[in-house]
Amino acid sequence: MNNLEMQLLKNTQNANTVQPYANKKVHQAGLKVIGALKVTGKKQEKTIRNWELFKQVLTEDVAIDQEVQNEKIALAEAILRVQKFVTKEYAKDLTNKPDFFNTIKKFINFLQYASDDSSNKQTIISLLSVLKKIVQTNENGKNNEMNQEEQVKQKQKIQNMFDQLGSTKMVLTVISENSKHLDSELIIHFISFVNCLLDGGNNAVQKTIYNFFINYQKSEVLFFKFSQIIRNQIKIIEQRAINIQNNENEENELENKEQLDLLEVVLKFLQLCVEGHYLPLQNYFQKQENSRNNYDMVNLVADLLKAYYYGDCTQTTYDNMINCLDTLSEFVQGPCKENQDAVSDSKFFDIASDLFLSKPKKSLRQRNQEQMNQEELKKNKKKEKKIDFIEIYRQSKNEPLTKWMIVRLQNKVLVLVLSILESRDIKNNCDIIKRIMRNLPLHTLQRHFIKTYGRFFKYNAAQFDIDSLHHLDRDPRNLDDQKFFQKLYSEKKSLKYVDLYLSTVLQNGFYIYFLISQYVFFFQIIQIYFSQNIKKKKQIKADQNLPGEIVRLFQKHENKILNKKKGDIEDLLTGDNIIGQLISFSRSLIESVLNYMQQVQQMSEQAAKKLQKTKISSEEQKQELEKKATERKTILKKAVDFFAQNTSHIDIFRNEQLELVYFIRLPFILCLPKEQKINFHQKCDRTNIKSKQLDLIKEASEIIEICRHEYRLKKLFQTNKLLALFANYVKLWKDLSFLFGLTLNIIIFFSFATSESSTLYQRIMEDYQLFQQTQYTREFTRKVFNILGILMLVCKVLYYLTYSTLAIIATFVHPFFFTFHLSEVLLRYPTLKNVIMSIYLPRRQLLLTFLLLVIAEYIFTIFAYTFYNQDYMGNCSSMLYCFLFTFDQTFKANGGVGGYLAETTGQKNTAQFNFSRFFFDNLSQYVLVTIMINIVSGIIIDNFGILRDKQNEKNQDMNNYCFICGIEKLSLQKFQFIQIQIFLRTTFDRKSDSGAGFQKHIKLNHYMWNYIYFMAYLEWKNKNEYTGIESYVDQLLKDNDTYWMPFKKARELTEGDDDDEQIDLTKLKEIIRDQNIIQRDLDIIQEVVEKFNKEKRK
Repeated sequence: MNNLEMQLLKNTQNANTVQPYANKKVHQAGLKVIGALKVTGKKQEKTIRNWELFKQVLTEDVAIDQEVQNEKIALAEAILRVQKFVTKEYAKDLTNKPDFFNTIKKFINFLQYASDDSSNKQTIISLLSVLKKIVQTNENGKNNEMNQEEQVKQKQKIQNMFDQLGSTKMVLTVISENSKHLDSELIIHFISFVNCLLDGGNNAVQKTIYNFFINYQKSEVLFFKFSQIIRNQIKIIEQRAINIQNNENEENELENKEQLDLLEVVLKFLQLCVEGHYLPLQNYFQKQENSRNNYDMVNLVADLLKAYYYGDCTQTTYDNMINCLDTLSEFVQGPCKENQDAVSDSKFFDIASDLFLSKPKKSLRQRNQEQMNQEELKKNKKKEKKIDFIEIYRQSKNEPLTKWMIVRLQNKVLVLVLSILESRDIKNNCDIIKRIMRNLPLHTLQRHFIKTYGRFFKYNAAQFDIDSLHHLDRDPRNLDDQKFFQKLYSEKKSLKYVDLYLSTVLQNGFYIYFLISQYVFFFQIIQIYFSQNIKKKKQIKADQNLPGEIVRLFQKHENKILNKKKGDIEDLLTGDNIIGQLISFSRSLIESVLNYMQQVQQMSEQAAKKLQKTKISSEEQKQELEKKATERKTILKKAVDFFAQNTSHIDIFRNEQLELVYFIRLPFILCLPKEQKINFHQKCDRTNIKSKQLDLIKEASEIIEICRHEYRLKKLFQTNKLLALFANYVKLWKDLSFLFGLTLNIIIFFSFATSESSTLYQRIMEDYQLFQQTQYTREFTRKVFNILGILMLVCKVLYYLTYSTLAIIATFVHPFFFTFHLSEVLLRYPTLKNVIMSIYLPRRQLLLTFLLLVIAEYIFTIFAYTFYNQDYMGNCSSMLYCFLFTFDQTFKANGGVGGYLAETTGQKNTAQFNFSRFFFDNLSQYVLVTIMINIVSGIIIDNFGILRDKQNEKNQDMNNYCFICGIEKLSLQKFQFIQIQIFLRTTFDRKSDSGAGFQKHIKLNHYMWNYIYFMAYLEWKNKNEYTGIESYVDQLLKDNDTYWMPFKKARELTEGDDDDEQIDLTKLKEIIRDQNIIQRDLDIIQEVVEKFNKEKRK
């Protein structure tokens, strides 16, 4: 301690000023102040200790730390733009001009050798911190002005630049060669720097690390160091569990904290090395084939998780348990088969079983600590004025896990279980699913399934929105989330409400639903297997009770989707017609009123229960239990319905096989309008399967954006229930408006009459001053044109604006404007659209034909003007008038223009009529009327026929072929043996007998819109959380590649192919055998006949 520091400590005034602040900060850090800051000469050691403690308090202060971080950011930005700080005049005199790349390279070279000298420790730490800030800072220092995608690209660019300059190899070399000279703090900062380069799963950095491991022999030291860190932590946990009453002193606590920080960065390093499913490192971490000693990091992390859970399952170790589960998930996703087996063979499933079956066991130390904390909370409860969530959720590190922490651990466990099942064929590999079912039985999942839905219903009244899926993103211990939880607390003034938010993790319900779906599929395989083996009837009976209530609900929901055929009366009352929509609207109105009354009733019942304090009899207790059981079944049914409606699954083709993938159907996807589906089917290119798949991918972004827009409107309407009730039935109002418009036009047709000489619309049109007002300035006119231009970009918006405007004009100006509303008939019936399109599509041909008609008409007009001017009776005085009159009479008079001339002349000049008029009249009739009109009508009819055939082909393709895989509804293969024809059913017709027919295929397994929903799910989900198959599809989608979609493949046809082929072969063998018998009999008969003929001849 220098003289200046001693002088500060001897200053009583300064000591008194700092003392309260220091005591507060030291108490928050969980430390004890050793005496006062006031120093005498006899207490030198205590003075030094207090001074170090005081410096630690200052370094932990948020404001000071923020200033230090700002300084580091400023230095990082200065290094990034070092060339801009040097003027041209000053740069002329420099031999080595400052350059960003050279500067970074020198920093890296310095770090590689600086660790040999212990005096460089603080310099190394500061330099590594600045380099991390450079990686995290944009080249222009404008991260806020860039969108997320641009920020990611910019960050990867800087990461790759650092990697190319050798920073990754530098860190690995330093740790491998100088591990003895490095203390824990330096290792933490070195690995944190590499983690910064790996952030986001940078593939280039991962390749560098892998090449270093396989090419550098001393890399084994790094694995030894990592394994030693993990094993030391396991030993600490085991010793702590044995020495329950051992009170840790301050030094041990600081040391343990440093070890936890070191372990955290090591786990993060292992996780980031394999993030993005980098298979070479996934396999290498499990087995280092080129090293003398093997360090199985997968099993080490699994052992660490086991040690944490059974030895020290506290809030202190919660983050590292989450890191262990995240690391194991990254190890197995992709999938990596070896790591999947390694995790399955570890004690992970025991942990999963205990975590879901019961709460983590509390040690004696934990129970005592919990009791002490509860007493402190009771004392301090009255003093609390403002809720500090960071303090509340951090104040008791050694307490047992809270409910929301357990729920989030369960979430990570479910992710890992599903990752282990990734790309696993349950039919051919039943062991893994059996092991999962033993450790996570159906009744356990069902209980947590109900709990998850119950919390969701309690918090959000089962209103599924996108915010319901973001509860996992919030942590009350983070400073950034402090304002959010303050606002959440202010809504109910209760911490229980905040805890309910934290423990409402809707993803858990979806993951349990995915897992139960796998169970259901496994049950179906077992039932099919038992049903095909008659000898095992006893096993069938024993396993009939295997599926529980939830499985039956699953099957019921599936049957509900497939059995949508309705009778005529039911279709009239509940179908998509005006009567059905009116009934649905009335039912929604009544249900909204009843729901409000039910909520009021529930509130009154709850208030009555609070006031009631009488004892309950045994019979009432039984009734209460029966009531709870009934409520439980009701909640289970609602939960299955909810998660089934918001879950989808698709088949994805990868590695020459189909994989079943479940995913969450996001809330905005449910807002896809039916009209959009119809429009897509009309526009889709159905030339072949690939063209349909490409169109689906190309239109996906637009369809998803439409869904988002509809969802935003829905959220807007939810603020006004009455408005939402009307907005949800747009089609009903469109149908009613069309009927009203049709009715009004019928009334006008039969009853309209007027004798007024001047109507309102005439007066408005004559009022020329209407458009000469002073308000119509040039700027106002420009704004009007801009608004109209934007509206006219969307034809549909323009049409309905015209529709509503003319309705108002027809009401107040003249009823004839209602005629426009009849144009909606073209939008309602596709056949009438084809009539219009048959004229519009051949517009060029019709235009050229009309031009030919005009030329022919002009030629005939020249002859008429020259030779038959007198026959026109003064209507051919000029060439223009003669042409227009001839054109007019060509299509009006009987027999064309010749018929008109015959009537006017009365055929007085017989000679002239017989020779010249004969040719003129007949040629004009045949050329102008017959031929040209037939050409026009032929063009229109041919195009109408083409459109009709295309529509029929579309309908046939929609009804008889799967949109995704292109397999036909019914396919027959024909085998011919001599004169025998054999028909074998080979596709969905054969499977329809067992309930897995074509309808199930297109409505469940290959439902085309589920593939759109999956693309929307990938857009929403964080790319760092992708599973292996999600990363695979995302990469192909970037290239507009449809290889991931099934092509002429379906699980229904592959699941039973072996059995079906065996049946087919058996049938063929029987037929061939029968054919051989018949052929042998025929040969015998032929011999007998030949012998008979020979005897007859003799």
